[in-house]
Amino acid sequence: MVTFGRTDARKAPTPRRAPDFWRRAQNRINVVHLELINVKQFVGILSDHHLFKAFCLWVCGFMAFILSLEKGSYKYQFTQFSWTHMTLLMVVVSASCMINNMYGGMIYFYLPVCLVIWNDVYAYVFGRFYGKTPLIKLSPKKTWEGFLGAFVTTVVFGWWGGYLLAFFPSMVCPQVRPKPPACWSGASRT
Repeated sequence: MVTFGRTDARKAPTPRRAPDFWRRAQNRINVVHLELINVKQFVGILSDHHLFKAFCLWVCGFMAFILSLEKGSYKYQFTQFSWTHMTLLMVVVSASCMINNMYGGMIYFYLPVCLVIWNDVYAYVFGRFYGKTPLIKLSPKKTWEGFLGAFVTTVVFGWWGGYLLAFFPSMVCPQVRPKPPACWSGASRT
């Protein structure tokens, strides 16, 4: 029984130990599930010919877009189509580049992230303590002093941070690249 509200600890019944049935049932479900479906085989089916499947889905979406065109709203529909493709392009290409760089070593991911954080913090610090000249009217609290102070400290930290992180093998040691898809079998990736 579920009760809401406050109960006195002296009047509260002592909880009984839950039966072991649910733990044993979950173990049986896991064993049966793993015997029926080989997880690696299932994932392999999904990842085989991934580029072809993605292209086919894009073609289906493009055909749906063409079939949904309505006279009088072409400009709006093509604008939405263009924005969608540009957003996808920016997200997918930048993510692909980041992942590809991380295979060369984690320093290529970690150092730029640290530099962005460093730049933001020191733009605030220099702007707060030394800022007098506004940088842009759109954002009145941004100052030239904050911009220049952040630029100089970020360059110094970039050199120093890159030098320091190069001493850690986990940062510069290249990761093992995954096996290329079957459609790239003729191309070599080194």
